[in-house]
Amino acid sequence: MKLFSFLFLVLFIAGVGFAQIDLLHTFNGTKGENPNSDLTLSGNILFGMTPYGGANGLGTIFSLHLDGSGFTDLTDFNGQNGANPFGALTLYGNVLFGMTSNGGNWNDGIIFSIQTDGTGFTKVLDFNDTNGLHPEGSLLVSGNILFGMTRDGCLKGYGSVFSLHTDGTHDTTLFNFNDTTGLHPTGSLILSGSTLYGMTVSGGVKNDGVLFSIHTDGTGYSKLLDFNGLNGENPSGSLQFSGSDFYGMTSSGGLYGYGRIFSIQSDGANYVDLLDFNVTNGASPFGSLTLSGNTLYGMTSNGGPDTTGNIFSINTDGRAYTDLFDFDTSHLNYGLIPNGSLLINGNTIYGMTQNGGASPMPLGIGDGVIFNLNLPTGIGELDNPSDDNLKIFPNPASTQIHYSGNLNTDDPINVCVLDLTGRVLLSRTEHTFSADNTLDISGFCKGFYLLRMISSSGLSFQKPFVVN
Repeated sequence: MKLFSFLFLVLFIAGVGFAQIDLLHTFNGTKGENPNSDLTLSGNILFGMTPYGGANGLGTIFSLHLDGSGFTDLTDFNGQNGANPFGALTLYGNVLFGMTSNGGNWNDGIIFSIQTDGTGFTKVLDFNDTNGLHPEGSLLVSGNILFGMTRDGCLKGYGSVFSLHTDGTHDTTLFNFNDTTGLHPTGSLILSGSTLYGMTVSGGVKNDGVLFSIHTDGTGYSKLLDFNGLNGENPSGSLQFSGSDFYGMTSSGGLYGYGRIFSIQSDGANYVDLLDFNVTNGASPFGSLTLSGNTLYGMTSNGGPDTTGNIFSINTDGRAYTDLFDFDTSHLNYGLIPNGSLLINGNTIYGMTQNGGASPMPLGIGDGVIFNLNLPTGIGELDNPSDDNLKIFPNPASTQIHYSGNLNTDDPINVCVLDLTGRVLLSRTEHTFSADNTLDISGFCKGFYLLRMISSSGLSFQKPFVVN
């Protein structure tokens, strides 16, 4: 158990200052081109997708070991089995779920599943306008239910929120967007308790996008924020949260018009401008933030010295912004123009760029790369990375964990489970904290996780556990 605690202690240390990038893979069109989203980790294998390239030029699903070896083209999209995936893969046990923006029976996109060993590709759902068109984000899984959004289609043609069982049944449109409630979501949903949260690229009072919540049964839609240019506009990524605080980015707007990092509470109160991008410190972030401890990590697609994007970190209170790496054309091999989000494993972050690499296209900007970046350690360590007041047993576990502890508070406790990317996989509120509480982890894949508890008064406790 000391080894597991050490690994998670490293995971929640934030680095600042110069970091060195390493190239893991260069795309060359034949096995993928212009990756536009995020990587997914299972064990020591990374999974991802490209929207273009491959045998038919319509995108690929691939896997790669953490050390850059063993790159495998798992699936080539061919139109009928989907085309042009712009989101990331979602892990559910040993199965990966994903979406394509086009292809399928009506060329409106599909939902698919595939085993982590590359076998068993299955088309789960064809989009058809009535149930939505052209999804560009990723799926969220809770229990045996998938949640997602489509950019277009449904009642008004402006996109929708939907749910679907993992076996492909119970396809349900939960909400249809309109001019007022938001238009054309391109990001993904997050879940807290029984409430989904998301953003749309446009729509709302100023047509600059909205931040919204909705219950998992489709009731209770609430617009929490209208973006208006000054407070940001056109959010294309997803939210990240810790306790009742949400963090996000807009791709434009803000003080200088190049996008913004913000925080807001889950009820829409206390909107805070954490950082305005100004080209020098980055510009036009199209991905999402990744949370590790008290530090947020992200990328911008433009900005930096060569206006070809950068990797940055910033504390959740808006302090200690650090430019970790600048992409530039004089180092084309390391990539250019990242559009996705980062994945954190230990003190290493992994990501992809849309362009760059050693196999340039006719324009000479390349087909994209996969990279990692080792972070300096010792600064920004999270309070209580593994608190002895919190007990988890058995650990490792496979189906269920019990947790208990002396929290010394009568406040409601937010209990959540995070994966290695900092993404919240499960969240619920405990109004009474008993001596023996249980969590069902039977749907989790093997690996490392963090159980975190935050009281309404701000007390925070957390501890790592392992699913075997």
